[in-house]
Order: sequence, then structure tokens, then C-alpha cells
Amino acid sequence: MNLKVSLLVAAIAVAVSGSAVPTSPPRPVAPAKLDNPNLFPVSVFYGKPEHAAQLKDIGVNVYQNAEHDGSSMASITDTGMLVIAGDEWTRAEVGNNAGVVGWSTYDECDMGLGCSGSTTQQNLAQMQQLAATLRSYKDGRPVMANYSKGILGTWWASGTMNGFMSAVDFASADNYAYTSPPVDDAVTASPAWPAGASAATSAAYGWQVDRMRSYQATPGVKPNWVFVESARPYLTESNAKTITPADGGCHVVRHHPRGPGHQYLPAQQRPRVRELLAGGHPR
Repeated sequence: MNLKVSLLVAAIAVAVSGSAVPTSPPRPVAPAKLDNPNLFPVSVFYGKPEHAAQLKDIGVNVYQNAEHDGSSMASITDTGMLVIAGDEWTRAEVGNNAGVVGWSTYDECDMGLGCSGSTTQQNLAQMQQLAATLRSYKDGRPVMANYSKGILGTWWASGTMNGFMSAVDFASADNYAYTSPPVDDAVTASPAWPAGASAATSAAYGWQVDRMRSYQATPGVKPNWVFVESARPYLTESNAKTITPADGGCHVVRHHPRGPGHQYLPAQQRPRVRELLAGGHPR
């Protein structure tokens, strides 16, 4: 299984949960935990419920969306895994589960995916409406979105990316510059990318955080995180590459308060992560 692993790379100690206002269904038993200064979120995108214990064992502590395969939400959170629930999960299924720490909106709506508008303005309106609906639950859970090429400043989300970023409490991006030649080309086409520099580098991932911040009125107040592909997510692309442990499967990109080069995963967990990246995870 290729794990789509993400690292939260900015402002992790900033409180992102809303006020706790009783409603039906009731607010979580405990406040949202992503603003815990002792927690550095390391997540997978659309994790399988059955893998929660194994992923928790190697240092993953958040599911950004979880597959809705008939398993209960408790089967995930009872392992200690935190979950940002996607729209496949109903309010009743989430209930007052304290391990559900946020709500996820459309995926890549900045590119017209997930949402269904005919224009970027219509897509933004849909994002704002969904975020408003999720906040109306008043359950203390922050609202997030995953974005993609809209942050590049080219032809996607032209004139609306500021609105997409302000619509949510925190955001992520998933441009796989290291392994995907077309994404590499899209990144280097950005007017914000250094002329002549290759995008197939770990710096491209920290740069994506800079790009998200560039669309925020108060950069650093709302957390931004970036997905780093753990292998090769685009299997059929010509000349696509695979990230290996030696390439940096356990390495950091940039933008951590402790400074460049800080390793997010505890030392004792890195050998197991390298094993999984090399194909040691059961399918």
C-alpha cells in the first residue's frame, strides 16, 4: 500500500478549535486536540480503518479523512488515532467522539475537483457554503480543506485563492513535485518559483507552505500542512519516480519552529517507517 503521508508544517500550537456551544448532536467530550502543543500531527490521507493500529504504531497520529467502509468511527479512534472526518461520515456516525478533531471539506476544489461549479467563483461559493454548514454544527471542530494547483498562482483559482484560504480554519496542499513530471512542470511554471530551479526537490514542499501563506491575510496564524508522497502515487505517468527511504521518506522539508532539518518522527520509529516505505506493509 502506498501511504499518502502528510506533515503539518506551520503554527501547530495555535488554537484552531471553535467555541464549544452545546447543540445536537452534543459537542465532543473533550476539545479538539490539534492545538495541543505536545502533539505534532503526522497524517495519512483517507486511511483505512483496519490499518489504524499499525499506522499509530509507526508514529502516524491523524487520519485526514478515513475510508467509509462500514467500520465504525470508534474502531479508528479507539486506537488513539485522531480523525478529521470527511463528508462520507454523517453527524450521527461522528457523534460526540472526542477523537474526531475536525471536519474536512472538498478535496482540490481550487482546481474544480470535489466541488461542481462551472467557474472558480462558483467553486469558491460552494466551499464557503460547505464550511458554513459544518461550522453551524457548533461542535468545536475546526474546518479544513485540501488544495492543489490553485496555490501556484497560474491559471487555477485565478483571483479566488485568497477566498479559498480564508474559507477554512486550516488547509493543506498536495502537489507531488518529486515524483510526478507533470506536477514538476506545473510548479516550475509558477511565477513564484525560482527561475531555472528544479522542482524535484524537498524544498518544493516547504515552498508550497509559503504559497499557501501568500494567500493569507495573517500568515502563520492558521496552520498549513503539505502532503509528501511516500512512494509513487501516479503509477502510470511516463518517467514518474518513486520516493525511497534514502531519498527522504523520513526527512523534513522546512518550516518547523525548531528549525530546518528537525526530524518529526522519533528516532525509534524511523526504521519501521523505512521498512514500510520499502514495501513492508501488509496489503
